[in-house]
Amino acid sequence: MAFEMNIVKYLHYNAKEFGDCIAYVYNEIEYSWKEIDILSNKAAIILEKNGIQKLKHVGIYGMNSIEWIVFYYGLLKVGAVPVLINYEYKTKELERILDAFDIKILLKGELKSDVGENSVFDLRKIIDIIQCFSWMKREKYEENNIEYEKYIFPDDTACIIFTSGTTSIPKGVVLSHRSILGNGCAMADQIGWTRKDCLLLAMPMYHCSGLTAGILMAMCHQTKTVIMNYFTPALVLKNLQKYRCTAFSAVPSMLLILEQLSEFENADFSFLESGTVAGSTFSEVDYNRIVKKLKMFRLQPCYGQTETAPIVTMATLEDSLEKKSKTVGKALPGVKIRIWGLEEDRELESGGIGEIQVQTPYVMKGYYCNKIAEIKKWTKDGWLKTEDIGYLDSDQYLYFIGRIKDIIIRGGENITPFEVEQAILDFGNCIEEVKVVGVPDRILGENVAAIIKVKNKDYDILKPLKIYLNNHLTRFKIPRYYIFVEKFPMTGTGKIDLAQLKTFAKDYVSNQKD
Repeated sequence: MAFEMNIVKYLHYNAKEFGDCIAYVYNEIEYSWKEIDILSNKAAIILEKNGIQKLKHVGIYGMNSIEWIVFYYGLLKVGAVPVLINYEYKTKELERILDAFDIKILLKGELKSDVGENSVFDLRKIIDIIQCFSWMKREKYEENNIEYEKYIFPDDTACIIFTSGTTSIPKGVVLSHRSILGNGCAMADQIGWTRKDCLLLAMPMYHCSGLTAGILMAMCHQTKTVIMNYFTPALVLKNLQKYRCTAFSAVPSMLLILEQLSEFENADFSFLESGTVAGSTFSEVDYNRIVKKLKMFRLQPCYGQTETAPIVTMATLEDSLEKKSKTVGKALPGVKIRIWGLEEDRELESGGIGEIQVQTPYVMKGYYCNKIAEIKKWTKDGWLKTEDIGYLDSDQYLYFIGRIKDIIIRGGENITPFEVEQAILDFGNCIEEVKVVGVPDRILGENVAAIIKVKNKDYDILKPLKIYLNNHLTRFKIPRYYIFVEKFPMTGTGKIDLAQLKTFAKDYVSNQKD
């Protein structure tokens, strides 16, 4: 059904067939599918009156909210191109995005950042979606008799989402209705969500993790969704229990942070059944411990990236906990995976470690105004280069190892950070979290630095840890530097900010004396 329908048509279908079912809960107010369809029609009227029409780039800048969702649907109904902006962006970051992506109109919601409006917004039209939404709820709905879904097609652009780049301007990934709705429905089918489920959504909707793997994944099977502004650990714990949510999706660091709350041990998770976990590596030990504590035996590991809308592999419900703790599942229906040996310049057999390359019906339309980067992303025979390292086993399960750019080359030897991180975590449960990065070395080119967060700061683990690693790792893989921290820098999507962490490690090492 997803490939026959666009998002606008799917919303109308839900409103017609399941109109009284609850679609969203926000600030303790419930909204049915019928109400959301009507409210987004009102939003579309407001947008049209402000000169917004098909193909117009319009930024959405705000935290997760019901207003965000309604106006996103409204933009799709008028055929505009929603440009999804990180609500953490400060003035300069926002200015660069607005200029680079031809955004003359900005839909502004509630923000965490203190943005200087006079300097950023002088030459642009601002629509305050919170004020508009308040007015929309009071005003009587006037039917405009426009069947919006007739004018929207599966390959129309449904959003531009940003992914990291090597310059000050991130790459804008252009995704179609077909891509994100199809991907969301494939995930919902595989995990088995229904109208009886209730999803707690704390992932940011400006990213695929919140949009595709949250809003649209729930839409496909009419799953009720409780919307949180952003991830707040104590509030997540409270809302899971308050709404008796059966589903919760996260990145690994979110689950590890939840586990540290004093209220976690006595919390009731008897109703929690399923969810997805993706976005970064999750150690086998951590996965098994979290699943058992949450009693969430359908916590399905996934793998993908923004360019693939995002998910290409996902564990099945039949997979054992052992398999799910070690792999990121198998290819979704319609997706092909191969492992390409970068040195061998050929496809590798099962067990061979190389670049993960994919062919998927959910793939991006391209990068906005960045044809050079787009061309580099593809092989000559039509496979998307993920720039990630992994391998397939004989049953076609994918094992994710890490990013190509994160591989540490120490004196000519390649070192995978994940392997060193696993060894450090295996040392004992005194290690709460660890990240391994490469730092510049005058002689070897790069050296290994381990950034470690321990559970008990009073316990000195350095000497026994070094002894342990000497017995469990090849000599060239053993970290040269050990940096102990109280917390890790985080991105808006809940991942550890590796760029900031690498800068921190580099500065730390430059101040050390050999």
